[in-house]
Amino acid sequence: MTLVAAYQSKSWKAIENKGTADSVLDGTTNSELALAVRYAIMEGMFIEADYETAALTYGNAGTGVTDDTRTWNAMGLAFAMAFSEAQGFVFSYDSVTTNSGVESADDTVATEMVVSFNQKIGGQQVWVAYEADSTKAGDEDADVSSVIALGGRVSF
Repeated sequence: MTLVAAYQSKSWKAIENKGTADSVLDGTTNSELALAVRYAIMEGMFIEADYETAALTYGNAGTGVTDDTRTWNAMGLAFAMAFSEAQGFVFSYDSVTTNSGVESADDTVATEMVVSFNQKIGGQQVWVAYEADSTKAGDEDADVSSVIALGGRVSF
């Protein structure tokens, strides 16, 4: 099993004697937390889950812009399985919820699902993938898209 954790915190402060007082970032803070767990079921097969969250609070001292906090939360799941040394597939699903910090605004929820099949032919990689995306804010209709891709990697 593999466990990954990270925490990051930043803040901005204007340097008064450099003429940057009351800048857009003056007093702004940002914090982020990420956690991921990967479990190897057997050689060539794993399942993974991750979670990330972030909060950005604008200071905007003296700029006339009101203080607000924007948040972001993401969750993902992935599963990969090799059928042999020459082929395998990966499935992943991600969901991201964003809050703009504006009091009356709806959250935006974006989802992405990807399925990819890889095949090695003559020592070169060929893959085909399908991706489906959706973005929805409040009661609005979702924006959806899908992509089918075919690609390869050739080494000389």
